[in-house]
Amino acid sequence: MDFEEFLLATGEGTTLGLLKQLFESGEPLGESTHSMMMEKFRRYMVIGGMPQAVEEYIETNNIMSVESVKRDILSLYRDDIMRIPGLIGPRTLDLFDRIPALLSSPTKVFQPGLIESGRSTRYYDNAIKWLCEAHIFRKCRCNPDPGVAAGLNENAHRFKCYLLDTGLLISLAFGNDAEHLSETYKLLLEGDLSINEGMFFENVVAQILTANGLDLWFVEMDRAGGGRKYEVDFFIPGINGITPIEVKSGISSKHRSLDVMMEKYGNRIGRAYVIHTKDQRIDGKIRYIPSYLAIYLRCSP
Repeated sequence: MDFEEFLLATGEGTTLGLLKQLFESGEPLGESTHSMMMEKFRRYMVIGGMPQAVEEYIETNNIMSVESVKRDILSLYRDDIMRIPGLIGPRTLDLFDRIPALLSSPTKVFQPGLIESGRSTRYYDNAIKWLCEAHIFRKCRCNPDPGVAAGLNENAHRFKCYLLDTGLLISLAFGNDAEHLSETYKLLLEGDLSINEGMFFENVVAQILTANGLDLWFVEMDRAGGGRKYEVDFFIPGINGITPIEVKSGISSKHRSLDVMMEKYGNRIGRAYVIHTKDQRIDGKIRYIPSYLAIYLRCSP
């Protein structure tokens, strides 16, 4: 289930009309409405959109009961993976279990060395293909020169892998630490978790864009003098231009990579978005929207 379906299933769909109206107007929601919606969105992130998990939450209103359902789903995925013939099964399982490590790395770009030292990307080609075809992974492709025909400039050697469901990613990331998991979820729901939440928010945006029927693309640009590249999390190609998207779980006013992209490709960009945890606002060509309004990013303007 996407976030809209989650709200409808949990009896909170009456807010959707207001949210769409505010997204179209660009007006702030106000502190009270924004705080309420961020709490609902964080709850969706933790529970996820798997129908069994949502049903369990509706019946019990208990996050830890939902956790048991999610772990059953992860176990079923592992069982299915190990039925893959030959050596691909263990290789695929290693990749599946290491997705939190890949997404918590600074660039989030696929790095086989984080799974097993000395391995090449090619070693995992069949594993990635299987996980994508099974709709467990979502592949986000790299473009160093973004345009309306994104596939013309793809760098096929650089990509990211997101998990289909952020609720499952959270369960996978925190492992079997049942003793501390309840407190961890409480902090995550309140926005007080001390670890970097960036990978969860980036994954849920990838999940939302995919649910909206969009292909996943990100941008890498070289820096003068080499070193780590400028990277913009996502962009949406459209007939009238491209829409870059940066995802911020913390401070959202600093976005050097997005600034560089807008300087370099300004004639191709109609509107840029920063998806953050604060209220909605507009600053020139950059529109800051709270995470829950990302459901309305369906195509480039």
